[in-house]
Amino acid sequence: MLTLSTPCFVVEDDEIVERTLGYFDNLIETAPRHDGIGYKYYVTGSGTTWALVKWSTQKGAPVVVRGFDDRLAADRAAEEIHVQDILGSVDVDIFLDLEDAEQFLLNMADGA
Repeated sequence: MLTLSTPCFVVEDDEIVERTLGYFDNLIETAPRHDGIGYKYYVTGSGTTWALVKWSTQKGAPVVVRGFDDRLAADRAAEEIHVQDILGSVDVDIFLDLEDAEQFLLNMADGA
């Protein structure tokens, strides 16, 4: 399972740099909420009742996506969505394999 701690590679200034997916948390989808800008998908709850919720509109109420018995499971579900947001971004090319990053850098040098 990919997490925000998963190593990844990007090309910066014509060099391959190793980061973690969490380094790119600015790519996680956000939404205006009643308490300011926050992640569109987030965890709320207490005790043994936790939920992954989606904030849909500024004036609307959050929508429960899925309920959980513990906080850890809910956090993992939110993290999976955040990882998908990061990897799905068109703002930066992120590679999970060093070989893919190397090939990308070669293609850049060749003008492909």
